Amino acid sequence: MRPTLNTLGDDLIVRILDEARHVLATIGMEIRGPHLKQRLVEQGLPLDATGERVLFPADVVYRALAAAPASFTLYTRDGKPHAQLGGNRVH
Repeated sequence: MRPTLNTLGDDLIVRILDEARHVLATIGMEIRGPHLKQRLVEQGLPLDATGERVLFPADVVYRALAAAPASFTLYTRDGKPHAQLGGNRVH
């Protein structure tokens, strides 16, 4: 059995994640690459009132998280597997 260290309670974790989603949906992110910004807008993401920041509504964030892999491999410059990240594996 692997020991764990929990510094935040579940209720606080839920609150932090809720507030992060709120910030993404209402304040958004400044995307400096014009091509990436255009691609995001073309995919239906809204801009803020100034047109400077891309907003990420909660449903978009949930879909992105659902599509993200549960784990992935980091490779060396030579293309050899170096570390598998995900689950309880930390480095």
